[in-house]
Amino acid sequence: MTCGERQLTYAELNASADRVAGYLRAHGVAAGAKVGICLRPSVEWPLCVLAVVKAGAAFLVLDPADPPARHAEGIAAAGLTAVIGRDYRLPVGSAAAVRSIEIEDALAAA
Repeated sequence: MTCGERQLTYAELNASADRVAGYLRAHGVAAGAKVGICLRPSVEWPLCVLAVVKAGAAFLVLDPADPPARHAEGIAAAGLTAVIGRDYRLPVGSAAAVRSIEIEDALAAA
């Protein structure tokens, strides 16, 4: 899989998705939960989709270009428990139970 100059083999994609799925579970994402994915197109985007599914959760795509108010509406309407992204800040007024998960932290988890 290639995006720009970054490239992952399917084995690397699978191993990284397993690692991120474990990180999500360790940070409160249970089976049946809903997770927002807020990333620009990158190799991490499909990796996060696969990781969320491997964790037993569903996902909602949040466009990084949308204003915080739109994110807040989507988070509340979908009942998200977490949002995974890069340098993502939860919008003001988001439920306290919603976690912001940094993709770099999840990828670095052993």
